[in-house]
Amino acid sequence: QNLLRISVKPSERSGAPGEVDLYPAATGIRLVNRTQTARGRTSSLDARFDELGTCLTLTGKVPARTRSEISLVPVPQPLDYLGLLINDMLREAGVTVQGEIAVRTQVPRADSNRPLATLLGRHQSPPLSQLLLTMMRRSNNFIAEQVWRGAACQATGQGDILTARRVEMSYYQRHQLGWIEPGCDGSGLSRENRISSRELIKLLHTLYQSPYRTLLLENLP
Repeated sequence: QNLLRISVKPSERSGAPGEVDLYPAATGIRLVNRTQTARGRTSSLDARFDELGTCLTLTGKVPARTRSEISLVPVPQPLDYLGLLINDMLREAGVTVQGEIAVRTQVPRADSNRPLATLLGRHQSPPLSQLLLTMMRRSNNFIAEQVWRGAACQATGQGDILTARRVEMSYYQRHQLGWIEPGCDGSGLSRENRISSRELIKLLHTLYQSPYRTLLLENLP
């Protein structure tokens, strides 16, 4: 999900830095640990990457009586990070990689029948019902964005933003909600996503009267 999971355990000594663990790996990341183990129960853990996206600085206090503090931060350079992880996996498998990691973006030519890429593997995601539960209970913006685009792709064969907005508007119009403007993204993070309380209540009322009422109520936080 393009997220780095940071786990910080308190040290045995008050005032000492916490013990940091990064998942999937700390590969290619310079870590600056400025956390402190402190008494009390209040946590103030903060994690920030620098402008280059290579240095991660951790600050704040970690309560001495907690098992660990967890933070999730987006990876600024996800393709570079993925390349480093693959390089490590190949090295562990005994494969020697020569040269530097290079990330290139290619656009297929219109007159070419060759596939753009070779399939290396498949990943089967959990069912949509489970994805929606995780999305709602944990407020997972990444899954929300993928479900929004995936629904449009399933309906039309296109998963871009404009198509997803058209599919969304089509739903509103079919349910006499034509005055609601479609979102600028699927996660709701964009400041361009604006909806009045009256419109939100009307939308919730429509969903409550739909066959999806039970699913909606079960997925609410």
